Amino acid sequence: MLIIISIFALFSCRNDIITKSTPEEVFLAFWKTLDENYVYFEEKNLDWDSIYHIYYPQAQAAKDRYALYGIFSEIIPLFKDGHVSMHGYLSSDYYFSINYSFMQYVDTLNWYRHNTNDILKEWGFEEKKYSQNFRCYQHKNKNYAMISTYAMGAPIGTEQKTMLGELTSVINSLNCKDGLIFDITNNGGGFVNEILPLFFADEKMLYYAQFKTGKGHNDFSDKIPQTVHGEGVVPETVPVVVLTGPNTFSAANCFAYIVKDFPNVTILGKKTGGGGGPIHLLTLPNSWIISSPFAKAVGINGENMEFPLVPDIYVKKVNSNNEDVTNESDVIIKAIEVLDSINNK
Repeated sequence: MLIIISIFALFSCRNDIITKSTPEEVFLAFWKTLDENYVYFEEKNLDWDSIYHIYYPQAQAAKDRYALYGIFSEIIPLFKDGHVSMHGYLSSDYYFSINYSFMQYVDTLNWYRHNTNDILKEWGFEEKKYSQNFRCYQHKNKNYAMISTYAMGAPIGTEQKTMLGELTSVINSLNCKDGLIFDITNNGGGFVNEILPLFFADEKMLYYAQFKTGKGHNDFSDKIPQTVHGEGVVPETVPVVVLTGPNTFSAANCFAYIVKDFPNVTILGKKTGGGGGPIHLLTLPNSWIISSPFAKAVGINGENMEFPLVPDIYVKKVNSNNEDVTNESDVIIKAIEVLDSINNK
Protein backbone atom coordinates (compact mmCIF):
# COMPACT_ATOMS: atom_id res chain seq x y z
CA MET A 1 0.00 0.00 0.00
CA LEU A 2 2.95 2.32 0.54
CA ILE A 3 3.30 4.77 -2.31
CA ILE A 4 -0.11 4.21 -3.85
CA ILE A 5 -0.75 6.82 -6.51
CA SER A 6 -4.31 8.04 -7.03
CA ILE A 7 -5.11 10.91 -9.38
CA PHE A 8 -8.39 12.74 -9.06
CA ALA A 9 -9.88 16.18 -9.64
CA LEU A 10 -9.98 18.05 -6.37
CA PHE A 11 -13.11 20.01 -7.15
CA SER A 12 -15.23 17.40 -8.91
CA CYS A 13 -17.41 16.66 -5.87
CA ARG A 14 -17.46 19.90 -3.92
CA ASN A 15 -19.17 23.24 -4.34
CA ASP A 16 -17.74 25.03 -1.30
CA ILE A 17 -14.31 25.75 -2.79
CA ILE A 18 -13.50 28.49 -5.26
CA THR A 19 -12.69 26.95 -8.63
CA LYS A 20 -11.49 29.99 -10.58
CA SER A 21 -7.87 30.16 -11.62
CA THR A 22 -6.67 33.62 -10.60
CA PRO A 23 -3.46 33.54 -8.52
CA GLU A 24 -5.40 34.47 -5.37
CA GLU A 25 -7.98 31.72 -5.81
CA VAL A 26 -5.41 29.09 -6.77
CA PHE A 27 -3.47 29.95 -3.63
CA LEU A 28 -6.61 29.65 -1.50
CA ALA A 29 -7.42 26.26 -3.02
CA PHE A 30 -3.83 25.10 -2.43
CA TRP A 31 -3.79 26.28 1.18
CA LYS A 32 -7.20 24.80 2.00
CA THR A 33 -6.43 21.49 0.31
CA LEU A 34 -3.25 20.88 2.27
CA ASP A 35 -4.78 22.30 5.45
CA GLU A 36 -7.42 19.58 5.33
CA ASN A 37 -5.41 16.71 3.86
CA TYR A 38 -1.69 16.92 4.71
CA VAL A 39 -0.73 14.44 7.44
CA TYR A 40 2.63 15.61 8.83
CA PHE A 41 2.06 19.15 10.11
CA GLU A 42 3.12 18.14 13.63
CA GLU A 43 6.16 16.11 12.52
CA LYS A 44 7.39 18.95 10.28
CA ASN A 45 6.69 21.58 12.94
CA LEU A 46 5.02 23.64 10.23
CA ASP A 47 2.92 26.66 11.24
CA TRP A 48 0.40 26.51 8.41
CA ASP A 49 -1.56 29.57 9.57
CA SER A 50 1.65 31.60 9.50
CA ILE A 51 2.25 30.46 5.91
CA TYR A 52 -1.19 31.81 5.04
CA HIS A 53 -0.62 35.21 6.64
CA ILE A 54 2.77 35.63 4.97
CA TYR A 55 1.92 34.47 1.44
CA TYR A 56 -1.77 35.18 0.93
CA PRO A 57 -1.18 38.97 0.53
CA GLN A 58 1.49 38.12 -2.06
CA ALA A 59 -0.99 35.92 -3.93
CA GLN A 60 -3.56 38.73 -3.86
CA ALA A 61 -1.01 41.05 -5.45
CA ALA A 62 0.25 38.48 -7.97
CA LYS A 63 -0.51 39.47 -11.58
CA ASP A 64 0.09 36.17 -13.35
CA ARG A 65 1.07 32.53 -12.95
CA TYR A 66 4.77 33.42 -13.01
CA ALA A 67 4.37 35.40 -9.79
CA LEU A 68 2.30 32.55 -8.32
CA TYR A 69 5.02 30.08 -9.28
CA GLY A 70 7.49 32.21 -7.32
CA ILE A 71 5.27 32.05 -4.23
CA PHE A 72 4.93 28.27 -4.37
CA SER A 73 8.68 27.96 -4.97
CA GLU A 74 9.14 29.42 -1.50
CA ILE A 75 6.35 27.48 0.23
CA ILE A 76 6.97 23.92 -0.98
CA PRO A 77 10.54 23.63 0.45
CA LEU A 78 9.20 24.72 3.86
CA PHE A 79 7.58 21.31 4.25
CA LYS A 80 10.99 19.61 4.15
CA ASP A 81 9.10 16.67 2.74
CA GLY A 82 10.23 14.94 -0.44
CA HIS A 83 6.66 13.75 -1.03
CA VAL A 84 5.26 17.29 -1.28
CA SER A 85 5.71 18.75 -4.74
CA MET A 86 3.99 20.79 -7.42
CA HIS A 87 4.04 20.26 -11.16
CA GLY A 88 2.53 22.07 -14.09
CA TYR A 89 2.98 24.30 -17.13
CA LEU A 90 4.11 27.92 -16.89
CA SER A 91 3.71 28.17 -20.65
CA SER A 92 2.88 25.80 -23.47
CA ASP A 93 6.50 24.70 -23.74
CA TYR A 94 7.75 25.03 -20.14
CA TYR A 95 6.89 22.33 -17.61
CA PHE A 96 8.04 22.92 -14.03
CA SER A 97 8.49 20.85 -10.91
CA ILE A 98 8.90 22.27 -7.40
CA ASN A 99 9.91 19.91 -4.62
CA TYR A 100 12.04 19.36 -1.56
CA SER A 101 13.76 16.35 -3.04
CA PHE A 102 15.33 13.64 -0.93
CA MET A 103 18.52 14.69 -2.72
CA GLN A 104 18.59 17.51 -0.17
CA TYR A 105 19.92 14.86 2.20
CA VAL A 106 22.98 14.08 0.10
CA ASP A 107 26.15 14.56 2.12
CA THR A 108 29.85 14.17 1.33
CA LEU A 109 29.40 10.44 0.67
CA ASN A 110 28.94 9.59 -3.01
CA TRP A 111 27.65 6.03 -2.89
CA TYR A 112 27.80 5.42 -6.63
CA ARG A 113 31.03 6.63 -8.14
CA HIS A 114 32.22 5.38 -11.50
CA ASN A 115 34.59 2.89 -9.85
CA THR A 116 31.97 1.02 -7.79
CA ASN A 117 32.56 -2.19 -9.76
CA ASP A 118 36.33 -1.88 -9.20
CA ILE A 119 35.75 -1.63 -5.45
CA LEU A 120 33.49 -4.67 -5.43
CA LYS A 121 35.97 -6.61 -7.55
CA GLU A 122 38.75 -5.69 -5.14
CA TRP A 123 36.77 -7.29 -2.32
CA GLY A 124 35.91 -10.46 -4.18
CA PHE A 125 32.61 -9.69 -5.94
CA GLU A 126 31.93 -10.21 -9.63
CA GLU A 127 28.94 -8.68 -11.39
CA LYS A 128 26.45 -11.28 -12.60
CA LYS A 129 23.45 -9.32 -13.87
CA TYR A 130 22.47 -5.75 -14.58
CA SER A 131 19.06 -4.22 -15.30
CA GLN A 132 17.49 -0.79 -15.14
CA ASN A 133 16.37 -1.39 -11.57
CA PHE A 134 19.17 -3.43 -9.99
CA ARG A 135 22.64 -4.95 -10.23
CA CYS A 136 23.76 -8.19 -8.64
CA TYR A 137 27.14 -9.64 -7.69
CA GLN A 138 28.55 -12.98 -6.54
CA HIS A 139 31.52 -13.36 -4.21
CA LYS A 140 34.20 -15.52 -5.79
CA ASN A 141 35.38 -17.28 -2.63
CA LYS A 142 32.47 -17.07 -0.20
CA ASN A 143 28.80 -17.97 -0.26
CA TYR A 144 27.88 -14.28 -0.30
CA ALA A 145 25.87 -12.34 -2.88
CA MET A 146 25.08 -8.65 -3.24
CA ILE A 147 22.11 -6.96 -4.92
CA SER A 148 21.82 -3.20 -5.44
CA THR A 149 18.25 -2.02 -6.08
CA TYR A 150 17.30 1.42 -7.36
CA ALA A 151 13.53 1.12 -6.92
CA MET A 152 10.99 -0.72 -4.76
CA GLY A 153 9.01 -2.59 -7.38
CA ALA A 154 8.62 -1.89 -11.07
CA PRO A 155 8.08 1.71 -12.26
CA ILE A 156 4.56 3.11 -12.26
CA GLY A 157 2.74 2.26 -15.47
CA THR A 158 4.40 -1.14 -15.87
CA GLU A 159 3.52 -4.58 -14.60
CA GLN A 160 4.28 -4.37 -10.87
CA LYS A 161 5.18 -8.05 -10.53
CA THR A 162 7.95 -7.76 -13.12
CA MET A 163 10.73 -6.69 -10.75
CA LEU A 164 9.71 -9.13 -8.01
CA GLY A 165 9.78 -11.98 -10.52
CA GLU A 166 13.15 -10.90 -11.89
CA LEU A 167 14.67 -10.53 -8.42
CA THR A 168 13.27 -13.93 -7.42
CA SER A 169 14.94 -15.54 -10.43
CA VAL A 170 18.23 -13.77 -9.73
CA ILE A 171 18.30 -14.65 -6.02
CA ASN A 172 17.61 -18.28 -6.85
CA SER A 173 20.55 -18.26 -9.27
CA LEU A 174 23.00 -16.75 -6.75
CA ASN A 175 24.89 -18.50 -3.99
CA CYS A 176 23.90 -16.52 -0.90
CA LYS A 177 23.74 -19.44 1.53
CA ASP A 178 25.96 -17.65 4.05
CA GLY A 179 24.87 -14.08 3.42
CA LEU A 180 23.13 -11.51 1.23
CA ILE A 181 24.07 -7.83 1.03
CA PHE A 182 20.96 -5.91 -0.06
CA ASP A 183 21.93 -2.40 -1.12
CA ILE A 184 19.24 0.32 -1.08
CA THR A 185 21.57 3.29 -0.59
CA ASN A 186 20.43 4.87 -3.86
CA ASN A 187 16.79 3.80 -3.84
CA GLY A 188 14.07 6.43 -4.31
CA GLY A 189 11.13 4.20 -3.40
CA GLY A 190 8.13 2.79 -5.21
CA PHE A 191 5.99 -0.06 -3.86
CA VAL A 192 7.47 -1.56 -0.70
CA ASN A 193 5.08 -4.52 -0.66
CA GLU A 194 6.53 -5.71 -3.96
CA ILE A 195 9.97 -6.37 -2.44
CA LEU A 196 9.19 -7.30 1.17
CA PRO A 197 7.73 -10.76 0.38
CA LEU A 198 11.18 -11.92 -0.73
CA PHE A 199 12.42 -11.87 2.87
CA PHE A 200 9.90 -13.92 4.84
CA ALA A 201 7.46 -16.78 4.44
CA ASP A 202 3.75 -17.06 5.27
CA GLU A 203 1.70 -14.06 6.36
CA LYS A 204 3.22 -11.33 8.51
CA MET A 205 1.90 -8.13 10.05
CA LEU A 206 4.56 -5.63 9.02
CA TYR A 207 3.37 -2.11 9.85
CA TYR A 208 0.35 0.07 10.57
CA ALA A 209 -1.38 2.72 8.48
CA GLN A 210 -3.23 5.80 9.79
CA PHE A 211 -5.61 7.71 7.54
CA LYS A 212 -7.18 11.16 7.80
CA THR A 213 -10.72 11.00 9.18
CA GLY A 214 -11.54 14.71 9.19
CA LYS A 215 -10.35 18.18 8.24
CA GLY A 216 -8.41 18.83 11.46
CA HIS A 217 -4.65 18.46 11.49
CA ASN A 218 -4.87 15.68 14.09
CA ASP A 219 -7.95 13.84 12.79
CA PHE A 220 -6.63 10.32 12.18
CA SER A 221 -7.96 6.79 12.28
CA ASP A 222 -6.67 4.18 14.67
CA LYS A 223 -3.56 2.30 13.56
CA ILE A 224 -4.70 -0.27 11.01
CA PRO A 225 -2.49 -3.41 10.80
CA GLN A 226 -1.03 -4.13 7.35
CA THR A 227 -0.47 -7.82 6.67
CA VAL A 228 1.56 -9.12 3.72
CA HIS A 229 1.94 -12.67 2.40
CA GLY A 230 5.60 -13.65 2.15
CA GLU A 231 7.27 -15.63 -0.62
CA GLY A 232 10.27 -16.80 1.43
CA VAL A 233 12.70 -16.46 -1.50
CA VAL A 234 15.50 -15.50 0.91
CA PRO A 235 15.35 -18.09 3.72
CA GLU A 236 15.16 -16.57 7.17
CA THR A 237 18.28 -18.57 8.07
CA VAL A 238 20.34 -16.45 5.64
CA PRO A 239 22.04 -13.41 7.23
CA VAL A 240 21.05 -10.23 5.38
CA VAL A 241 22.92 -6.93 5.58
CA VAL A 242 20.84 -4.03 4.26
CA LEU A 243 22.91 -1.02 3.18
CA THR A 244 21.29 2.40 3.66
CA GLY A 245 22.24 6.02 3.08
CA PRO A 246 20.84 9.54 2.68
CA ASN A 247 19.30 8.61 -0.69
CA THR A 248 17.30 5.75 0.84
CA PHE A 249 13.92 7.42 0.54
CA SER A 250 10.18 6.82 0.67
CA ALA A 251 9.26 3.12 0.25
CA ALA A 252 12.95 2.22 0.61
CA ASN A 253 12.99 4.04 3.94
CA CYS A 254 9.90 2.08 5.02
CA PHE A 255 11.51 -1.15 3.85
CA ALA A 256 14.50 -0.47 6.12
CA TYR A 257 12.21 0.28 9.07
CA ILE A 258 10.27 -2.94 8.54
CA VAL A 259 13.12 -5.40 8.00
CA LYS A 260 15.26 -4.02 10.83
CA ASP A 261 13.05 -6.05 13.18
CA PHE A 262 13.68 -9.29 11.27
CA PRO A 263 16.08 -11.45 13.35
CA ASN A 264 18.38 -12.21 10.41
CA VAL A 265 18.72 -8.59 9.18
CA THR A 266 21.36 -5.96 10.05
CA ILE A 267 20.99 -2.36 8.81
CA LEU A 268 24.39 -0.88 7.95
CA GLY A 269 25.63 2.39 6.47
CA LYS A 270 24.28 5.88 7.04
CA LYS A 271 21.03 7.45 8.19
CA THR A 272 18.26 7.16 5.59
CA GLY A 273 16.58 10.08 3.81
CA GLY A 274 13.16 9.49 5.41
CA GLY A 275 9.72 9.53 3.80
CA GLY A 276 6.93 7.26 4.95
CA GLY A 277 3.42 8.11 3.79
CA PRO A 278 1.71 6.94 0.59
CA ILE A 279 0.92 9.83 -1.75
CA HIS A 280 -1.89 11.08 -3.94
CA LEU A 281 -2.03 13.74 -6.63
CA LEU A 282 -4.46 16.63 -6.41
CA THR A 283 -5.40 19.03 -9.21
CA LEU A 284 -5.68 22.80 -8.59
CA PRO A 285 -8.09 25.06 -10.57
CA ASN A 286 -5.31 26.14 -12.94
CA SER A 287 -4.39 22.47 -13.64
CA TRP A 288 -1.22 22.48 -11.57
CA ILE A 289 -0.76 19.24 -9.65
CA ILE A 290 0.05 18.86 -5.94
CA SER A 291 1.67 15.68 -4.67
CA SER A 292 1.10 15.05 -0.97
CA PRO A 293 1.06 12.14 1.50
CA PHE A 294 -2.45 11.11 2.56
CA ALA A 295 -1.67 8.59 5.33
CA LYS A 296 0.99 7.79 7.92
CA ALA A 297 3.05 4.62 8.04
CA VAL A 298 3.91 3.40 11.54
CA GLY A 299 6.29 0.59 12.49
CA ILE A 300 5.19 -2.34 14.62
CA ASN A 301 7.00 -0.75 17.59
CA GLY A 302 5.34 2.62 17.05
CA GLU A 303 8.06 4.33 15.01
CA ASN A 304 6.90 7.04 12.62
CA MET A 305 8.40 6.01 9.29
CA GLU A 306 8.39 9.57 8.01
CA PHE A 307 11.63 10.18 9.88
CA PRO A 308 15.10 9.00 8.80
CA LEU A 309 16.25 5.68 10.24
CA VAL A 310 19.61 5.37 12.00
CA PRO A 311 21.24 2.06 11.00
CA ASP A 312 22.23 -0.66 13.45
CA ILE A 313 25.84 -0.12 12.41
CA TYR A 314 26.72 3.45 11.42
CA VAL A 315 29.72 3.47 9.06
CA LYS A 316 31.42 6.79 9.52
CA LYS A 317 34.98 7.97 8.88
CA VAL A 318 35.99 11.47 9.99
CA ASN A 319 39.05 13.32 8.74
CA SER A 320 41.02 16.13 10.38
CA ASN A 321 38.49 18.70 9.11
CA ASN A 322 35.68 16.86 10.93
CA GLU A 323 34.18 15.80 7.58
CA ASP A 324 32.53 12.44 7.05
CA VAL A 325 34.60 10.80 4.32
CA THR A 326 32.95 7.38 4.29
CA ASN A 327 33.09 5.73 0.87
CA GLU A 328 31.95 2.52 -0.80
CA SER A 329 35.02 0.57 0.32
CA ASP A 330 34.30 1.32 3.99
CA VAL A 331 30.70 0.14 3.67
CA ILE A 332 31.47 -3.03 1.70
CA ILE A 333 34.35 -4.00 3.98
CA LYS A 334 32.14 -3.59 7.03
CA ALA A 335 29.31 -5.60 5.44
CA ILE A 336 31.70 -8.46 4.70
CA GLU A 337 33.07 -8.24 8.27
CA VAL A 338 29.53 -8.54 9.65
CA LEU A 339 28.80 -11.62 7.53
CA ASP A 340 32.18 -13.16 8.41
CA SER A 341 31.45 -12.63 12.10
CA ILE A 342 28.03 -14.26 11.82
CA ASN A 343 29.57 -17.21 9.96
CA ASN A 344 32.55 -17.45 12.40
CA LYS A 345 35.08 -16.86 9.60
